[in-house]
Amino acid sequence: HQTNKKVAGAFLFQNTHSSAAEQVDACGRCHARRGPLTNEFKHEEDMMDHYIPILPEYPLYHVDGQINEEVYVYGSFLQSKMYHRSVSCMDCHDPHTNMLKFEGNDLCAQCHQKDKYDNLTHHFHPKDSEGAQCVNCHMPGKTYMGNDFRRDHSFRVPRPDLSEAYNVPNACNDCHADKDFKWASDAIVEHYGPQRSRHFSEAFAAFQTGNINAYPQIIGLISDTSNSHFVRATALDLSNTIQDEYTLSRLVSALKSEHDIMRYTALNAFANYAQEDRLKYLSPMLKDSSRAVRTQAVYLMADLSADLFKGSLQEYYAKAMDELQAKMDVQADFPQGQNYIAQFHFNRKEYRRAEQAYLKAYNLDPYDPSSQIGLANLYYRQSNIKAAEKAFLKAIEIYDASVEAHYSLGLLYAETKDLENAARYFGNAARKSQQPRHYYNWGLTLQNLGKIDEAEKVYLEALELHPQSEEVQYALSILYLNEGKNTEAKRYLENLLRLFPNNKEYRRLIIMANS
Repeated sequence: HQTNKKVAGAFLFQNTHSSAAEQVDACGRCHARRGPLTNEFKHEEDMMDHYIPILPEYPLYHVDGQINEEVYVYGSFLQSKMYHRSVSCMDCHDPHTNMLKFEGNDLCAQCHQKDKYDNLTHHFHPKDSEGAQCVNCHMPGKTYMGNDFRRDHSFRVPRPDLSEAYNVPNACNDCHADKDFKWASDAIVEHYGPQRSRHFSEAFAAFQTGNINAYPQIIGLISDTSNSHFVRATALDLSNTIQDEYTLSRLVSALKSEHDIMRYTALNAFANYAQEDRLKYLSPMLKDSSRAVRTQAVYLMADLSADLFKGSLQEYYAKAMDELQAKMDVQADFPQGQNYIAQFHFNRKEYRRAEQAYLKAYNLDPYDPSSQIGLANLYYRQSNIKAAEKAFLKAIEIYDASVEAHYSLGLLYAETKDLENAARYFGNAARKSQQPRHYYNWGLTLQNLGKIDEAEKVYLEALELHPQSEEVQYALSILYLNEGKNTEAKRYLENLLRLFPNNKEYRRLIIMANS
């Protein structure tokens, strides 16, 4: 037998000497929340030749990366130190019997010192009690579909202090449900001292709840090799919501990463770049070793003429386009797949085909508002404002909790100068999402309506939720300057300058406030 190769005439893939990461990927093709690229899986090929795993971001995951929706275990395990240090599924699970290799804490004692961790001085619970089980503290779980209890595989230390700050779950309060987060946080400090080991979850939770002070930590995580590439890719994806002078260089560097998920994530950040930039930076990715990267590269260049690809790139472009078509065919039976197909045709200005795909998506799942939102954006692009409005309202009728539908309809009304309705739907979006961008648009619209006191209340409400929001502090500063309340304006401008000392606009405004 030849190891790690499919041999002609053989029916088994020999993986005796596969790396831990290869073993995890072999399990991940079933045990992951992911999107398909092909209708089969070839074991001699990589995970991202056949699937695109979902990054651990809200709302499928909690803002700190813990499991929330049914995401299976691959995405949580790839966040863990265990995965990063070459632990694989088969170190704990017997792949043939589907049973754990050892019972209770003996499973963890394969690697961890039993006398150090499996005792009262570490877990502070009676021996053999539920609280003394390693998994109940470090692998809390949830029940899905009414009967499927699944544990979080990111193997993290309980952090009730993060629960206090961001309303995320923690293992302590999962058991001590009659106690509040502060009680659990105080207990951790009492038992283990006031200092917590640095963990990526702190930056993830802060940034995903609007704290821009966490942006430098997010940027730092991208290159921090003490974390897994999956964590680093997530940090890269989160960082793309803010553009700074180093954004492009970070993305170009990530396009050269050895890890498929890093290259794929960097690729997606170019979606809104100009055509010439996408041609420059994405066309080399048509030669990438990963099918996920190749297909997404050509997808993001769908609006470019095939004639722009010169020399050998023509062949790579044609091959990637064929692979993309195969990917879309595989996904065509699902509403998300039809939405993906619709966006492809939308980008190519093939509006009739885009409309047909969105309508197919709606027929496949009439309770999912995303197809109606897509139709609304399509009609808006065609200047059919009435049809766009109708589609947005239909999306809200289908699923009133859709923040995107309310916010997008608010943008439509703002564009058409219907400010009363714009304020209404921006307000709906803000109250549902509690995100600073939605409060910002709501407050700005109220200002334009001359409702200054209401706008001030909206901005202040946003800052109670997100004290460091740059855009809300900026908007409130402008409001106060316009109202002659320079002292109030200075308070927020000084804070903005502490955060962004080189920002010329904030310097100009604080000079205005001082005068």
